[in-house]
Amino acid sequence: MEKKKKEPTKNGIYIITIFLAILLLYFMNRYVSKDVTVFEDHYENEMTEAEVTRVLDRQTNSYGMESEYEDTTITFEAEVTKGPMKGQTVQAAQMIEGGYPDGAVVEVADGQEVLLLQMEDGEYSWMYVETVRSNAIVWLAGAFAVGLLIFGRK
Repeated sequence: MEKKKKEPTKNGIYIITIFLAILLLYFMNRYVSKDVTVFEDHYENEMTEAEVTRVLDRQTNSYGMESEYEDTTITFEAEVTKGPMKGQTVQAAQMIEGGYPDGAVVEVADGQEVLLLQMEDGEYSWMYVETVRSNAIVWLAGAFAVGLLIFGRK
């Protein structure tokens, strides 16, 4: 009797290919971007990621012919999560200028991950730049990939 060689199944080949592609993308991204900082050319000041620990104050200033615009300044404390200041608590501010439609700008909240820029002069030493969304995007991409594998069968 002859023994039959086991041939890899089509699904097994697909799964291995997808897994290797994800590994390749991940490690090549780490290799290519290891010394890259996105804002290095634009800002001389230090930029870091932090998690908002406590909102301290919210001040609103109305202006315009009939006070139709409002500038809002939110001061908050945040714990630095990356870089040389990791673990330190800093005080920062988010400035929201009037004229944006309602809901266009998200105010900082406890537990939110934010990107902060260190200011050399001015009233505040750290300023809010943007909410960090990369973690959520990675989870959504992973869920999408799993969904493709589960529902993408014929």
